[in-house]
Amino acid sequence: MTRAALCAPVLAPLFAIAWLTPAARADPDPISVAAYLQTLNQAHVPYDDPGKMVELGNSVCQQSRGGAAFDDVGESVIGRGFTPTQAGLIMGAAVATFCPDMQPSMGRWSNS
Repeated sequence: MTRAALCAPVLAPLFAIAWLTPAARADPDPISVAAYLQTLNQAHVPYDDPGKMVELGNSVCQQSRGGAAFDDVGESVIGRGFTPTQAGLIMGAAVATFCPDMQPSMGRWSNS
């Protein structure tokens, strides 16, 4: 899986959305959850269970904060049945809404 396949078409719009969403705390507040799910809905990322999608978004943040490489985080999202593009959207939305402190790291990763 190439970094470009995960991030090129999705990160720029998601970082723009991040400026419009409230900053999240460790436990996502309802506004952050709504912003995350709205971002996924607008991007047409399919899911059946909103709670599981929120858990996946939190997992993206936990993994990245724990030092996992974004390539590995992307692979874990893909392993849950998403395409590379969908994984990039999920990762970008999660970082933008649940762990904006990881945006600089994700930005460096997407530009490398």
